[in-house]
Amino acid sequence: MGISGGSGVNDYLMDVLADRTEGYSGADIELVCREAKMECMRRVLENADVENLIEGGERGEVEVTDDDLVQALEGVKKTVRNVDEYLKWEKKFGTKG
Repeated sequence: MGISGGSGVNDYLMDVLADRTEGYSGADIELVCREAKMECMRRVLENADVENLIEGGERGEVEVTDDDLVQALEGVKKTVRNVDEYLKWEKKFGTKG
């Protein structure tokens, strides 16, 4: 189960993620993706036959849904507050390259 195209999330969900994470850092987006996968697992485990899971059954494909992603986005807020201030600081004090 993944969060990138072809491994758990369709192109539509990738577009939703891109549209709703403006101003998020890479680490913020990584956390959203991790939380979306956790929401998916919570949903699957909530509806699973635990005894069958313990015995190795129910190993079908699991996909992150729109609801999983929305739940993750509600819980993870962007940590980058003022990009302009950061860019000014970077210009004044950042590394030369």
